[in-house]
Amino acid sequence: METSLSFQYALCWKATMKTSEILAYFDSLEPVSPEFMSGQWKGASYFSGHPWDGLLEKYHWYGKSFNGVDDVHPLMFRGLFGKLVPVNPRRMPVSLLRFKFFHLAFFGKIFQIMLPLYRARHSGARLRMIECRGKVGAAMVYDRQPIIDSFRKIDDTRVLGMMDLKGTPRPFFFLLTRDQSFCVEKCTRAPWRLGRNRSDSFQGAFSFTKSSSTCRDVSSMVPELSMI
Repeated sequence: METSLSFQYALCWKATMKTSEILAYFDSLEPVSPEFMSGQWKGASYFSGHPWDGLLEKYHWYGKSFNGVDDVHPLMFRGLFGKLVPVNPRRMPVSLLRFKFFHLAFFGKIFQIMLPLYRARHSGARLRMIECRGKVGAAMVYDRQPIIDSFRKIDDTRVLGMMDLKGTPRPFFFLLTRDQSFCVEKCTRAPWRLGRNRSDSFQGAFSFTKSSSTCRDVSSMVPELSMI
């Protein structure tokens, strides 16, 4: 209970918590299923001293959209007029974001103006059941970036996410809150989709073959998923 209250305080006031403290809280939470992640989620950084703390918000990050186990938009941003735009993760200059120079709000506004150039025409990630820190649960695997996002349930409308980027010494933490104004089950397609039908398959067990420092696969090897 005390840890949960500390997290609420840290989120509201953007206070920095130690990575070890957030990991302890993450480990205390239960994993989620792919079905639970269905829909759209608003994102926010958890401040842990990571170089990306608050960075995505400066670039007008909205959150993530889960339309099916193989139909996930991991990077949703707001355009100049508030419209949601799915961004192609492959076009994101992840290696440049480690430089403080690109953390200025000025670059966030430039990125917002140029969003049409980064728009995704296909999903950029998928959901798989992966073991992370001793528990098996739903995780989001990027198709073209060496990134795995693992999720733990805070309550029915919030999950704590942990991003594991290959080559970085520590994880990045974020909060996802279910967007109650958007119901994926009642829509045949999202308003920002580009003519593709929504996938409804959130069933069965899933596997993933790429291991990382904190997460690993839990079932049979699937060759077509071995390369990201």
